[in-house]
Amino acid sequence: MMRLAPIVLFTYNRPVHTRQTIDALLKNEYASESDLIIFSDAPKNDAAEDGVRQTRAYLRGITGFRSINLIERAENMGLAANIIDGVTQVVNEYGQIIVLEDDLLTSPFF
Repeated sequence: MMRLAPIVLFTYNRPVHTRQTIDALLKNEYASESDLIIFSDAPKNDAAEDGVRQTRAYLRGITGFRSINLIERAENMGLAANIIDGVTQVVNEYGQIIVLEDDLLTSPFF
């Protein structure tokens, strides 16, 4: 069996974009064989809290992947630090990675 690279998704406070990204990924023929690792950054201010809360509520209900690991950051790391830390962590564990942000739409052949 082919070993698929884990899909790592970085999210923040855009629940509609995040849902579209996940919906597109689920149309891929290998979705059910793929590990999905999600890094959800914490809000940086009060204005971002509702969006982060809604995004995380949606993420907790996702199904359709081989496994789903949701990492909810307790403090805001900022985009660059969140991505650098997450990519480093996953590459060190798996040796390979597919990186997506919450505003990307993939094709079914991705």
